Amino acid sequence: MTIESLAIEPTDGLPGQVNIEASVANLGALPSGSTKIVFYLGDPDNGGTYLGELPVNIKGGEDTELVFQSGVISEGIVYARIDPDNT
Repeated sequence: MTIESLAIEPTDGLPGQVNIEASVANLGALPSGSTKIVFYLGDPDNGGTYLGELPVNIKGGEDTELVFQSGVISEGIVYARIDPDNT
C-alpha cells in the first residue's frame, strides 16, 4: 500500500474546515484487508499532532481516493501514514 498523492482543499460551505484528500494504491496482488490511513500535522516521528484517521480496504492492484475533513490548518506540513500499526 502506498500514498500516491496528498492535497489540502477548502471545504465548500463549511467555514473553518479543510479536506485532506489522499490517493491510496494497493500495489500488491492481494486485498489489503482492513487497515487505516492516519493524518498528522507535522512529522509523527517528531511530535506531530494526530488529526484523525480513515479506514482503508483496497483490492489488489486498485487505488482509491479518500477525503478526511479537518479543522483549519494554518501552518505546517500534513503527513499521512498507511497502516502505521503494521497490521
